Amino acid sequence: MRIGYPQALLYYKYFPLWETFFTQLGAEVVVSGHTNKRILSRGAIEAENELCLPVKVFYGHLLELADKVETIFVPRIISVEKTAFTCPKFLGLPDMAKAIDVELPPLLEPSIDMKEGTRQHIDMIMDLGKRFTSSRIKIARAYMAGVRELHRYHDRTAAGYTPLDLIDGKEPPPASGGLKIGVAGHPYNIYDKHISMNLIKRLREFGAEVFTSEMLPHKVLEREAATLPKHLFWTYEREVVGTVFHWSRSEAVDG
Repeated sequence: MRIGYPQALLYYKYFPLWETFFTQLGAEVVVSGHTNKRILSRGAIEAENELCLPVKVFYGHLLELADKVETIFVPRIISVEKTAFTCPKFLGLPDMAKAIDVELPPLLEPSIDMKEGTRQHIDMIMDLGKRFTSSRIKIARAYMAGVRELHRYHDRTAAGYTPLDLIDGKEPPPASGGLKIGVAGHPYNIYDKHISMNLIKRLREFGAEVFTSEMLPHKVLEREAATLPKHLFWTYEREVVGTVFHWSRSEAVDG
């Protein structure tokens, strides 16, 4: 089976996990590729005006995959932790994808909701894996291989590489000695080279050393965000806030 994977939205956070999982189960993962003018234009035409730019970009990537694969992976990500939710656009993403006025292949749309606990998450993984094999052991091994790959991915970003470095396969050594610039924002904005106008590359060409949220331990982000007067219950927004708080208080970056 050829599974389409849009290179948009949470691609930059979880792609190593799901690519490994599907590949281990014998599927071929087809990535839509980097955003370009054509992808953005097609998505903007199909999307409702009120939708945010990242979702319009996502629509463009869906259309890019439409005639190349047998199914497209569009998970419904409700929560990735027990104390918070993801942005509403992730909760309704499969529904929005089906509303596009273009015929798409069937969607793989598992619901990921860690608020429901580990048991429910395991059941979801098993149900997803049964599309490829009846062996629960093979499904479990494929998922654990994906988790290990995601951990290696995190180890590399903690060492100073951006997800873009790793996904493009270039892995330039982290620069040192230049101006330290923190780039705070959602991964689907700052790592999309078309949307950000290749911001990270431009900064590096000026001799700057670039830092992003993915280079910080999760516990640091949680500790910093916890200084807010009230609990911020959007997971990915809290990561951005925690990053900015850490950089400003530790003076780990110059600006």
